[in-house]
Amino acid sequence: MVSRWPSPTLDAVTQPRDDRGRASTSTVLQIGGLVALAVVVVVVVALTLRGGGDDDPTDTSAEARSSKGAEYAQITLPDDGPLAVSIFGDSLVAGSYAKQPEDRFTELVQQGMAAGYPVEVDVDGEAGAEPELRMNDVPTGMDVVIVAFGTDSATFPQTDFVDTFPALVDAVEAASPDAQIVCLEPFVDPDEDAELVEAVRDACNDTDSETVVPVADLATVARNHAEEGTAIAPTGYEVSERDTAYPGSEGHAAIAAAVLERLDVTG
Repeated sequence: MVSRWPSPTLDAVTQPRDDRGRASTSTVLQIGGLVALAVVVVVVVALTLRGGGDDDPTDTSAEARSSKGAEYAQITLPDDGPLAVSIFGDSLVAGSYAKQPEDRFTELVQQGMAAGYPVEVDVDGEAGAEPELRMNDVPTGMDVVIVAFGTDSATFPQTDFVDTFPALVDAVEAASPDAQIVCLEPFVDPDEDAELVEAVRDACNDTDSETVVPVADLATVARNHAEEGTAIAPTGYEVSERDTAYPGSEGHAAIAAAVLERLDVTG
């Protein structure tokens, strides 16, 4: 066993953005880095938030939702190079409303993985992107694909997301047939937006190579509280004093911890 969830460090890794608000980087990160105490604290908080749920079909707790799909992504390190990872999604992946670039959950996931093994990570997040708009952008030839969509549910009809997200997951699997697919629940209220959460869980529940990360519960406690001008906004968007559709820096750290906790890496 190499690592289940190495804790991320907080070293900055700046991602360039293009004029569509997409953050993209491909960085080879070698073994190293220090454990970030602040993130470890957030890990503990995030994991204690996962309430219990027995067999009640109306139970929307994280524990009940975790009964769908593989509990952990079973990842075997390649013999011929670093682990190829894509983090693919919407404005959450682009880093929206983290206070600093180094606070983005994508950065913390990269650093957490690199603390345990060689990894090459490509981050591709586009603001305002519904699943159908990214169908032609899916990464190819990856060992692991982390998928995150549905963040700002107020900007699109939920029925559209429910209808199109499964097709996006199918496209991701077709482009990387040997990959572990790790789907993040949308950063939404698990009760108010249960339809979105279930759409992700149902789409990522077909095979042992699919894992769902329960992060919806974090949305009720880790909303953005940044003052105007102190947080990252997608290209073409203004930063509001408080955008309750997104996590702040602490929320990004909690999401990263939840992702890393679900990766079971051997090799």
